[in-house]
Amino acid sequence: MADTKIAKEIRKEAYLRQSSRVHFLLLLTVLAAVLLWQGILLLQVMREDRGQFGGMIENESGITAADSAAIAALPGSVGLYPVTSIEAELHLGNYVGAVTVQGVDFDVFPLTMVPDQEAEDAEYGRILLLDTQVLAGLQDPYGNVISKREVKELEKNYRTIGAKVTVGGADTDPEAPDPSASHSGRQAYEVQIPGLLSGDAGSVYMDQNQVKQMQLQSGNSESMVTTAWIQMQGLDNMTAAEEKLQQAGYTLGETHEQYQAEQKRKMTDYIRNMVFAIMVFFCISVRIGGKAGARK
Repeated sequence: MADTKIAKEIRKEAYLRQSSRVHFLLLLTVLAAVLLWQGILLLQVMREDRGQFGGMIENESGITAADSAAIAALPGSVGLYPVTSIEAELHLGNYVGAVTVQGVDFDVFPLTMVPDQEAEDAEYGRILLLDTQVLAGLQDPYGNVISKREVKELEKNYRTIGAKVTVGGADTDPEAPDPSASHSGRQAYEVQIPGLLSGDAGSVYMDQNQVKQMQLQSGNSESMVTTAWIQMQGLDNMTAAEEKLQQAGYTLGETHEQYQAEQKRKMTDYIRNMVFAIMVFFCISVRIGGKAGARK
């Protein structure tokens, strides 16, 4: 009887040890997975913060060569890209509307296309990109703002409808046989619209050199540059540059301060989760080790 009881105790002790070992390994696996996942997320945020960031800046007094040099000297500066603007009229089929065409460098200026409306390859020189808010602001030949149905039709057919931009001179006469024809000092330029931009800011963009050429050909001298796009390497450098530019009297289109705070919050959460997982692992290890010692 005594031997049987001792054998049962030995088997029970072996089972408990094996069960504790299995539970410990399972817990170790879970905690390791948590640490790995949180570590990956932390590295992803850190990698994002080291990427390039950009934003619009504006100075009503003008962005001079000295200003450009000072911005280029900021830590992490990648480039300063001026934006040239010209007031114009957009003619899309039978519709017309006043727009501000912004001349930018398409190679660096960040433009996001509407899904399923990505820009197709251009067939000829002058490319114009706009968002749907511009379409909604057009008028018919009688001066009436177009309907939602007409806007939807334009969104489908804008690539195949003839498009022109006119600059300079008198306003368009909707009763004229060809409202986009050049007269009274106006210059008309055929453009191609290969895609629609996302957003609803009413933005219109063309190549900067083409806009400068339009300014000169329409009899307007090249306007003073008051707006530019800055590109910085690293989130900390971007927010530091924004702070300095605001102190210098610049107006910023959108700052990265809130984004930086959100990134820091994510990093704090991931680090806290990793520390918590390590503490749980340590506490359970000590507890299991204590029980094992007591059984001995």
